Amino acid sequence: MVLTIEQLEKILASGGGLRVSASSYSVSQLTRLASAAASGHAALQLIETAALTAAQLTLLAEAAPGHIVFDLVKPAADPAASSGL
Repeated sequence: MVLTIEQLEKILASGGGLRVSASSYSVSQLTRLASAAASGHAALQLIETAALTAAQLTLLAEAAPGHIVFDLVKPAADPAASSGL
């Protein structure tokens, strides 16, 4: 299911929490989602945040204080890939 930014904003503004990939959206779009989460008192979790700077993460946090969570965990290496199998 592919949802538009406007649909995601509506879900967040209505109080529904979301987990989305930051790599799929621009910082401007993520800011819109963060603002919608704050207005709807919803939780917004961002995964795949490696391309975002600390300043951008701070900007997003300021747009949704207490409503946004950043997943900064690096994915585990695939053991099969590193063993040559």
